[in-house]
Amino acid sequence: MFGHGYLYLICYPWWMHHVFAELKPVAGRLSESLFLFFHLLTYAGALAAVWFVERKLAHEGRPNLRRRMELLLALVVLIAVFVDTCVVAHLSHQLAAEEARHSIQETDRLTTIILSQPHQTSSLVICDQAITKIVSQIYSIIKNDFPEIGLTAVSLHLRVSHRHAGKIWNVVQVGRETKNREFLDLKSEGGGPGSLVAAALLSQPPRRVYCPDVNRAKQLGGDCTYYSPPTTETIDYTELACFPLKSAIGAPPFAGICIDGQSQYPWTERLNEIEQDLDTQASYLFSRLTVLAADDQCLFQN
Repeated sequence: MFGHGYLYLICYPWWMHHVFAELKPVAGRLSESLFLFFHLLTYAGALAAVWFVERKLAHEGRPNLRRRMELLLALVVLIAVFVDTCVVAHLSHQLAAEEARHSIQETDRLTTIILSQPHQTSSLVICDQAITKIVSQIYSIIKNDFPEIGLTAVSLHLRVSHRHAGKIWNVVQVGRETKNREFLDLKSEGGGPGSLVAAALLSQPPRRVYCPDVNRAKQLGGDCTYYSPPTTETIDYTELACFPLKSAIGAPPFAGICIDGQSQYPWTERLNEIEQDLDTQASYLFSRLTVLAADDQCLFQN
């Protein structure tokens, strides 16, 4: 029983994809003093233990036991270094995500100040720049808080009502340079949602929709039936989830955020947390998106 449990722990996808994803970005996001504290605590503690055991066994004159203890201590040191590295990497992710959240608040605050004062730049341009910065920071939050989902892109979609009525515009996309499509269908020929993000906006009540494998969308059914693959571009993701951005109470949502990625980790275990994060940031986006939605005739060419 213990052996099976041990193998399950080693092979479990969360362990494989979350821990090793944590190890990748061990970089200079934390202050040097904090790095030194964790490393000093790990190495000094391990060395102190080795020194203590060496002294103890040297006085007792038991060479065989001493050899076994040396091997055991070497293993303990390796485990300590591994755990230390994971802890520091995890903290670096958390710090990066917190910095992104603070940046969103600061962007919203500065945008409000600029719009409240006389300005020569169009309000559309100011809001568009703010939206791009906020979506970029949302990408950073999800990428750092949930590295195990293998995030590839975050995209913001807006339902337009004038020049491209019946379409959903891909306002900005972060993480992948090229957009698969600039516009998605709001409704299909049969009258149902024409895309995954449309399903998130049109559902009653509006809800998140999730397709665990877009390459097998027809076979999987469920929310995957709303997925409409691009006709020309190849896709570099397998999982796709879309979330409606909550607007005023009682008002139907006119915008949504989609995230896509490629990972063997089951997204269903993280979607609630991701949705909570997006709901927190939605208020900052909503106030800026209303400006774009009101003047969408000025956004597109004839």
